[in-house]
Amino acid sequence: ISVKMVLTNVYLTSDTYALCIAHAFTNEKEEIMGLLIGEVVFFFDNYEIKIDCENETCHISSAMILKRSDKRPDRVEISPEQLSNASNHAEHLSEKLNKPMRIVGWYHSHPHITVWPSNVDLKTQASYQLMDDRFVGLIFSVFNQDKSNRTSRWKVLIFYFTSTQYERVDVNVHITPSTTMCTSILDSYQQLHEIIWQEEKELFESTKSDSLDLTSSLHNGAVYTKNVVQIVECIQVPLMNFMQGKLNENLRTIEHMKQKNEKL
Repeated sequence: ISVKMVLTNVYLTSDTYALCIAHAFTNEKEEIMGLLIGEVVFFFDNYEIKIDCENETCHISSAMILKRSDKRPDRVEISPEQLSNASNHAEHLSEKLNKPMRIVGWYHSHPHITVWPSNVDLKTQASYQLMDDRFVGLIFSVFNQDKSNRTSRWKVLIFYFTSTQYERVDVNVHITPSTTMCTSILDSYQQLHEIIWQEEKELFESTKSDSLDLTSSLHNGAVYTKNVVQIVECIQVPLMNFMQGKLNENLRTIEHMKQKNEKL
């Protein structure tokens, strides 16, 4: 039986949300991208049914950061190999958590522009939904400044296409608190800086040539060094501080639970 998809809400864990935001803020000039992992469920009279239904809810609990195959500022692409690797990662996560997990969508950033999807984004979303009509798209509009008070702000949009009409449907997104950070999120944070390093190194390697004069070689090396320092200052140091804060929070929680246990 063919059932029309009506996705009513998307629930995004706070740790996954923080990971996606951190990834979006790593590049101010070009779009970044990744895949979202979770499950689609249906609620009926307080019962949770994981089958195809007319009113569905998407729960996103993890994300997989991807290396950009297309580094143009106005578009991103996901290769078939990346989709396959992400699918294997979702299966491994499903076994580890003992619940059905799969790729439920993709996300990318819009630096310095609005949150609304471009024509390229709409075509990309439509192509993904040909493989899975429950595939959602998430856009982070970042590096925008409120001119009235000069404060930085960002916006988030989740959308999909209806199966009966070629129309974009915006979905309500809810950020749910995470009690603990799962290992998949920690692994993604590690992959984040590794991918950024790799992309920067590959860009520098592509500038090397036997025909390049000494001045140009020195200039490219200086630019590479500058970018590496910026990666350390703007990405790795804040990431380490964030992780240290999470560690301190966990240690306080453990101490609090020990004190409660002693009183029992």
